[in-house]
Amino acid sequence: MNPNLSYFKANEREFGKRYNGRYILIKDSADAGVFDTFEDAMMEAVSRHYEPGTFIVQLCTANPDAAVQKFYSRAVFA
Repeated sequence: MNPNLSYFKANEREFGKRYNGRYILIKDSADAGVFDTFEDAMMEAVSRHYEPGTFIVQLCTANPDAAVQKFYSRAVFA
């Protein structure tokens, strides 16, 4: 597992209590900032010249067990 994601998962409940509904930017297994929107977090990562794949942006929720991710694709499987 990605070290940044492992760090988030290990601290997910605490982040949810502290930052519920906000996005956390994680780089090198450390908090790099907390933002109101995903876009703001990504803009900060870009402004700091973080390379793709070296950071993550995660939504913090009070109930991490209820978090759901949806992925959409235009691919058609026949």
